[in-house]
Amino acid sequence: MREDGEAVSTPIRDVVATLRRYSWTFFGISGLISLLGLTLSLFIMQVFDRVLSSRSYDTLTFLCIAAVVALCTASALDGLRSYMLGRMADWSMRQLAPLVLTGSIERRLVDSQLRTELLRELSQLRAFLSGPGVSTILDLPWMPLYLGICYLFHPLIGIAATIGGLVLFAVALLTEVLTRAPSAEAAHLVRDPNSLAEAHRRNTEVAHAMGMAGRLGALWSDCNRRCLAVQQRTADIAAGLGGLS
Repeated sequence: MREDGEAVSTPIRDVVATLRRYSWTFFGISGLISLLGLTLSLFIMQVFDRVLSSRSYDTLTFLCIAAVVALCTASALDGLRSYMLGRMADWSMRQLAPLVLTGSIERRLVDSQLRTELLRELSQLRAFLSGPGVSTILDLPWMPLYLGICYLFHPLIGIAATIGGLVLFAVALLTEVLTRAPSAEAAHLVRDPNSLAEAHRRNTEVAHAMGMAGRLGALWSDCNRRCLAVQQRTADIAAGLGGLS
């Protein structure tokens, strides 16, 4: 801390501050996407209220054009949000990776072992920032407004949207419960093949001189096979429940 009480600027603080500043932009884009998500409900309601009663093809044409424009805008905003999140994740990786690598190398002075777990965790953080998880988190605060507008359109539309949201939440919760243990097991098992491969790389000459290369390869294959089996089981559970949504 500085004498005037202000926090000392560090690269990590700068990255967090930048992410926090741009998060409001992402939040606003998510709000527009949520509002445009009402297009189909509004389109169907207008078709039943105006088109079927008046049999006006001009009204139907206008509604179709407006719906297409709104849906294309929502798709473009969603793509823009994903593009911006991906670029933000890459920027964060470039800013933090040198610091993490330097810290990992300095750990070697303490435990005489170069640790790369932090780099893998940083890569996982980048994958999360550029993945669909952040978009879902940004959409959640707008859900009450979305449901409220649905109820203003028609109570039945609001009830249908509420039931659909509850079903999706239940499926997501069930997916989390069923995949939590396999995911933790896979995260634990994935370290074994990587550790064996790294140990084999460091002791290649000794392993070949003692005739242990084949044994080490078989041991690595067995660890990797168990890891892939757990990962596949987790993916099958997520894919099966994801089909319900």
